[in-house]
Amino acid sequence: MEITVVGLTPLGTALALALQAAHEDIAVIGHDPDPERATRAKQLGAIDRSEWNLPAACAQSGIILLDIPLEELRRTLQAIGDSVAPDVVIIDLAPVKRPVLAFAKEVLPHPERFVGGHLLPAPRALGGDEPSAEQIRAATFYLVASPETSAQALDIASDLAVAVGAVPRYIDAVEHDGLMAATGQLPVVASAGIVGTLATAAGDQERGDAAGPAVAALRLVLGEGIDAATLVGNADNLLYWIDRYVVELQRLRRLVAEEERSGLAEALSAASETLARWTASDDEAQEPAEPRHRGGALRDLLLGGLGRSRTGR
Repeated sequence: MEITVVGLTPLGTALALALQAAHEDIAVIGHDPDPERATRAKQLGAIDRSEWNLPAACAQSGIILLDIPLEELRRTLQAIGDSVAPDVVIIDLAPVKRPVLAFAKEVLPHPERFVGGHLLPAPRALGGDEPSAEQIRAATFYLVASPETSAQALDIASDLAVAVGAVPRYIDAVEHDGLMAATGQLPVVASAGIVGTLATAAGDQERGDAAGPAVAALRLVLGEGIDAATLVGNADNLLYWIDRYVVELQRLRRLVAEEERSGLAEALSAASETLARWTASDDEAQEPAEPRHRGGALRDLLLGGLGRSRTGR
């Protein structure tokens, strides 16, 4: 069976590598308008071949995975919607889901075959020089169904998540976008604010030369290609958390201004303990989950079962 990955970003390439390892009967087709990305994915063994033409890349696939910017999703869904078979399952990986589900309902002729997805690698898997299948292992794979999504499409998406070693989590779009505003988008905005503050005043070069690990860590948060459209597309949730953040900054400012050493120490200690608690489960590394059902929807699609990996396990 062919699976197409549209968007050979580092995450898309890592997912393609995980698909290659999942089953010997999967052929991964890649599409990316950047030829260097496609070439690199082929060199890494992530894809069996690349197609520069989007409809051609998707024509024979049973599953299509979209790892592309939010502002490109609507027209991409339009481009492939009429050219793929009605039973093809389409899964996007955008970090916000409400706008995407609206796009799918609006432009796809078969929105029942669309599943919203969001793949969130474990922090321990980040920071590698090259994409790898290991980055997908124990990642959280959020799966978001719309009222139109069929049970079979969701089952296939669930089986795919398990096949690549991820942990499927079922969530509605409203809850998902609220969580991502807090834990994904607020840190990005806060990091951009810190860097912007340090860079706009006189002496920014000296501050750059003096930047230590704390400032360097902001680069990991900001990444290389923040999609501003996802921030705007989740503005209601993000603004709520920005306002909460401003209140907390004001509280910390007051503690510093009033030289409240004990209060400031308590605030810093509480923050450190909270982070330790949140990351403890990652240190233990979640094991991939069992599918939520016993129907073997992806196994049926593969016409041979999901039990035969490329490594023979």
